[in-house]
Amino acid sequence: MTSATSTNLARASAASNAPPNAQCAFAGSRLEAGLRLLEWKARLPHGQWRAWVRAHFPLSLRTAQHWMALTRRYQLIRRLKAATETAAQERAR
Repeated sequence: MTSATSTNLARASAASNAPPNAQCAFAGSRLEAGLRLLEWKARLPHGQWRAWVRAHFPLSLRTAQHWMALTRRYQLIRRLKAATETAAQERAR
């Protein structure tokens, strides 16, 4: 794991125990951590993910899954927003 990934995971981990206002400030860190977790999962052989999380992620497997799902949803929303804006611009022409 790179030091940048470790830093993002540590920042996001700290935010998970912070008050709600502080958690909002660290939402980007959770998205970044979720992205890194997704990248690592894609690199690992089938069946190795849970062991990797237990060895390298400071929080639970369930938290890792939540952050990955959050990142996937965020990416989907961004793609849908971009597609909607493009369609609106084309209709306006």
